[in-house]
Amino acid sequence: MKALQQSGIRFLHWKGNQHIMDSLEGKSDMEILVDPKHKETFESILRKLKFRKAISPKWNTYPKVEDWIGFDQKTGNLLHLHTHYAIVTGVKYVKHLYLPWLEEYFSQLKTDEKSGWPIPKPELESLVLFIRIWAKMPLTNRIKKAPEVSKERLEELVGLLQQCEDQKLLKTCWNLQLKIPEGFMDAVKKIRLEADQKETVRIAKYFYTQVKRHYRKSWISSLAQSYYYTYYLKVTSFFFRFFSPMSYKKKLLTGGKIMALVGSDGAGKSTLCEDIVKWLTFKLDTHYFYMGKYPFIRSYNKVLFSPSKLLHSKTKFSKKLRKILGDYYYLILPQRKIDMLQLAKKISLGGSLIICDRFPQNNVLHMHDGPHLQNGVQSKKSAKEWSLFKKIEMMEPDMIFKLKVSPEIATQRKSSHDTEAIKRKCENLDNLSFRHAKVIEINACPPYHEVLLKIKNEIWNNLS
Repeated sequence: MKALQQSGIRFLHWKGNQHIMDSLEGKSDMEILVDPKHKETFESILRKLKFRKAISPKWNTYPKVEDWIGFDQKTGNLLHLHTHYAIVTGVKYVKHLYLPWLEEYFSQLKTDEKSGWPIPKPELESLVLFIRIWAKMPLTNRIKKAPEVSKERLEELVGLLQQCEDQKLLKTCWNLQLKIPEGFMDAVKKIRLEADQKETVRIAKYFYTQVKRHYRKSWISSLAQSYYYTYYLKVTSFFFRFFSPMSYKKKLLTGGKIMALVGSDGAGKSTLCEDIVKWLTFKLDTHYFYMGKYPFIRSYNKVLFSPSKLLHSKTKFSKKLRKILGDYYYLILPQRKIDMLQLAKKISLGGSLIICDRFPQNNVLHMHDGPHLQNGVQSKKSAKEWSLFKKIEMMEPDMIFKLKVSPEIATQRKSSHDTEAIKRKCENLDNLSFRHAKVIEINACPPYHEVLLKIKNEIWNNLS
């Protein structure tokens, strides 16, 4: 905020200001309105602060609205700046209405007491909220005899109106050239005291009808587009698991990355991967690829279907199949991982982030997801396995995190595992080498939250 103010940029947090502290802590979006004349300077400052520009999926992309993702090094939280260069609102997935009051916003500012951020005066914010309520209301709700406003939106409106002064509210209506409905102040009083649904809807609809001339596109076509995306997302959310990961979130303009965590048992690979995916998926399109004994892909908490699941699972049936296949299974396993890595590369080129839990390598045999059939005896099966691992070698991720932990700590964390096997894995971790991937060594001995924060910082610094 200080950098923006020092540069003379006109900006404010323009809506949802009752929850502005949640926005600043990364729990929700920051709704920033910026003077379009200052766009270039604004973006230059964000880049210096290591914010990264993101591209929304087509159903969340609107003209004059952009997305920037920032990172707080101390907390590890992601910050999403939903940056507006116009006052945009309206039907879900479309935002069909542009309100013409940019100058009014910048001339009617106050400083939020808790955050110190510039925000609009409550009279302006409440009047715009009335319009937003009806503009965003679904058709199924509009045609009801008694349309309803969501509890959250009504509480926001009541809170704003309780801050308003009556004369200033009337004056703001005049400044915005909004005609006042009959019994307006009585209605405001009723909403303040009783959170009256009927009066809220009446006022919202009355004000909204006065700004129809500012449609970005017709309401009918907007409605059709909104329903199309609503059902498109419902269908794809069910069927994508049978094909490939679905991109639901934003992608970085600089492109995607494939990242992998490797280490001994007890280093925290899987737990860290789970939390990193959860952290990134808050706003960015991220997918989890498990590259261990039972490889699978999980996208938005749904495991993708694969015919090879009959082999790569912990079920009794799978165990029997693997026993029947014998050594041939160790030719099927790396091929499955090659298929997964080809998919990972494809979607990362589209801007998605891939987190690999483990990664196959051919430096250390019989552990760390390395080859199993290399026992010094040449055979067709061992040669085939080696050729598959050489192919994997050419498909390295962009970043490898080596989680280094002492055998003693690893054994404490995995007391049920073979102590000698854990010791060998810890010792052999240094022998893992990669051709082109950026290898980042992480001390995994400190408390978990410190290790996680360190990895988050490394990831953000390398997303370019």
